Amino acid sequence: MLHRSCPLALAALLCAPLVMYAQPAVEVDLPNRTTPGDTPPVTAQETAPAKAEGAGAAAQSPFDALKRLDELPPLANLPALEQEAANPLAAPQADTLEQLDRENQKLIRQVLHGLGNLPAGSRVRLNRFLLDSLESPLGAYWRNQLSSALSSAPDRSFLVINEPEAQSDYTLTGEFMRIGPVLRIYTRLTKLTDSSLAAAWYLDIPLTPFVENLLPRPAGAAAQAGTGEVRPDSYEPDSRSSPVRVQIGGAALSRTIHQGDEDWFRIQSESAGTLILETTGSMDTYMELYDGGADSGNRLTSNDDGGANGNARIEYMAEAGKPYTAKVRGLGNETGAYGFTAAFTPMPVDADEPNEAREQATEIQLNTGREASFHTASDTDWYKAAIPEGGGHLLVYTEGRMDTRITVYNGEGAVMFDDDDSGTRLNAKISAPVSGGVLYIKVVELDGQRGAYTLHTALRAPGRIDQYEDDNTIENAKPLEIGGRQQRTFTTAADIDWVKLTVAERGVYEIRAVSAERSLDTYLELIDEHEAYIAEDDDGGENFDACLRTALEPGVYFIMVRTLDDDPLDNNSYTLSIAPVNAE
Repeated sequence: MLHRSCPLALAALLCAPLVMYAQPAVEVDLPNRTTPGDTPPVTAQETAPAKAEGAGAAAQSPFDALKRLDELPPLANLPALEQEAANPLAAPQADTLEQLDRENQKLIRQVLHGLGNLPAGSRVRLNRFLLDSLESPLGAYWRNQLSSALSSAPDRSFLVINEPEAQSDYTLTGEFMRIGPVLRIYTRLTKLTDSSLAAAWYLDIPLTPFVENLLPRPAGAAAQAGTGEVRPDSYEPDSRSSPVRVQIGGAALSRTIHQGDEDWFRIQSESAGTLILETTGSMDTYMELYDGGADSGNRLTSNDDGGANGNARIEYMAEAGKPYTAKVRGLGNETGAYGFTAAFTPMPVDADEPNEAREQATEIQLNTGREASFHTASDTDWYKAAIPEGGGHLLVYTEGRMDTRITVYNGEGAVMFDDDDSGTRLNAKISAPVSGGVLYIKVVELDGQRGAYTLHTALRAPGRIDQYEDDNTIENAKPLEIGGRQQRTFTTAADIDWVKLTVAERGVYEIRAVSAERSLDTYLELIDEHEAYIAEDDDGGENFDACLRTALEPGVYFIMVRTLDDDPLDNNSYTLSIAPVNAE
């Protein structure tokens, strides 16, 4: 914004946006800037017809004007900047596209000054202009105007790079910031070799309704002071029959949810794989996914807070070439701005197929992880493993996003173990002792979903059995004296140790179950001789150790000790102790 405190003679330079250079700035004429009587050079932009009419129409419909940036007026046709120099105290205006073009030229001139000081042949990449990490029509306009001006600058010694993966020496990055009634536009030139800031500029323009229409709105913010409403975005009107097409892997679409609004998106992948749909921003969104196009009524899944900060996130195994429709709304009556992204992970190739039957079982090595997938809704995967003579403790489980079921068979085809949800989330997990021989493992998906998973297997030495076994029932509880200690083990994750305690004197006692390497998660429960509950503890001690401190009357009590670990075999030892508190 022009400052009225600047002397008139220096207003054209000092009152322009701030510039930071390592070298003195050099005055550079604007590209295609002409004086009366000169013939301006012809650019590709000037070959487009009806520029003036397009600009005028854009003032009434800004979003229509920004749909075709190649129809924007060329730099040579913009109002002469000599008029601005003659009236340096004139306030910036941004009520029409033509006025926005004028303000844009102020920043372009400063950027050209800075780039003119770069080493010859420097490669400059243009990045995005964002507001609150969201893209917007104004950001696309600003970047494309800057790209057009820099690439057509006469006698330029730098190269303009638009490809995101191409090698470059510097990057130009932009950021919009709302400051009261003003929108400040920052542009930074960063040297990539050491990430140092080579130069920075800013420009202030008024936050007019025209500009506001080109920006994403903050969650719950009003489009106009006092209205309490959020304006419809540039993609409206959209509906299930007319959804917004989304490019998978593209930049986030900046959208708004106004009162009673629902936003619809159409997504289609050419290959099978995991479709990842997610909203970004600060408003609480809710998303639903439907199969097919506009005429389909099948809701596949939905999500509220699967993403970060209250955002919705859906991961779904998409079929090749099949269209999907997503609906986004604010949770409750919430309105505001958000971003919508679509990503995709291809379906991995399952090298084990076909392994649909026991006769086709894939031979696997134990103590490994194996990548696999359910490529159809009814897919079944069979595996075959050899258990060495002497056996051991078998651990087999899946890892992934699906609801799996694992069944283990012996060599004759009889079921030995079966599990659905003992693992994390909805994954199956089996942990059990086995003898030597051949085992078959069958894995299925219970909801008919398709997608990738990992099968993990391990064979370990049987859990060490302590001298107090068998003490898995209260009837077989082994005695522990006051002040005593016992070294114990859990033979499996389901092992329970019962201990009998006789208290002769009234007092406060502390019972501890301390793991050998402070990594085992122990759990204590105390009951009286009538099996009435007294107290329990999980992590009252150090790390994951259980520790109970309670007042006890003379009598007989029972302590139940178990582990909360799914697989304690790697470190299954713990020390059980009881002592009067006043004796420590």
